[in-house]
Amino acid sequence: EEMQDALLSCAEWVEDQVEEVDGELHTELRVDYGEKFGYVGLTGTADVIVASEQELLVADLKYGVRPVEAEANTQLLTYLVGATHRFGPRKSYRVAILQPRGRHAKGPIRVWRVSKKRVAEFEQQLKAAIHGNYNEGPAVVGSHCRNYCLVAPVCPALADHSLRLFRETPIED
Repeated sequence: EEMQDALLSCAEWVEDQVEEVDGELHTELRVDYGEKFGYVGLTGTADVIVASEQELLVADLKYGVRPVEAEANTQLLTYLVGATHRFGPRKSYRVAILQPRGRHAKGPIRVWRVSKKRVAEFEQQLKAAIHGNYNEGPAVVGSHCRNYCLVAPVCPALADHSLRLFRETPIED
């Protein structure tokens, strides 16, 4: 019952956004964020995309209690790049975290308006990262390895990093 109430509040917020911008609602939409740069198959599933003539809104549901920020959220920005490629550029962009159980000073729904300049900057960062990992250099180990990398199980850089950490960490009795 708690989950139903929490999700209902998020669903109502999404419906309000659709009405407010006279947009088209897409849920659980697979977006290919690499295709724009010539790398087909780099995908993620956006929980919510609202596409209107003027705006793209990408929202992600987080049901955990540890707060997740909307501002500068790499996952949301990556989905926004994929949505922009799929639906075309817009005048404005927003990303949102829907987190009904997360205690946050800004509340359970946090929205960040993303400037066109920031979208363009992130696109260039994403392009460089994808291109570097596929063509020009060794894979880079980072925080993305934990949650978003589909090749983590077979990545030699991550394997080397993990073995080094294992060897350096003393085992206590």
